[in-house]
Amino acid sequence: MFIKLNRTEDIDFAIMETKNELEPKEGLTIMLPPPPGTFQDREDLIKHVCDFGANERYVVTIKKSRKDRRVILGCDRRGVYHNRHKIEESKRKRKATSRLINCPFEAIGKKQNDMWLLTIKNGDHNHEPLKDMS
Repeated sequence: MFIKLNRTEDIDFAIMETKNELEPKEGLTIMLPPPPGTFQDREDLIKHVCDFGANERYVVTIKKSRKDRRVILGCDRRGVYHNRHKIEESKRKRKATSRLINCPFEAIGKKQNDMWLLTIKNGDHNHEPLKDMS
């Protein structure tokens, strides 16, 4: 987060505002997004985001991609369960479960001037860090 300050009395307010944004919401542990940056190629960008996510205990997957232009990365918990067979819950033989909880995390990599630029569209997660990363 970047904050532009014009006066010194704004510093205390800005620091307090930043701390409030980093506090866990609804008892959740904070999982930081990867820092924005530039990379030599697409694979380096993806590896950077995936490795950073693994250290923070979340899994990053490719949501959408055009190899020569851009890549959109998201949490593996994005999206919601779709009842594809249209069977009512009461008539199911087995309970339907899903790990999808509509996590909003999203990172975008774009190719600009032979370099790949990583930006974070939404760095928030709405779930706890994974306990088992296997």
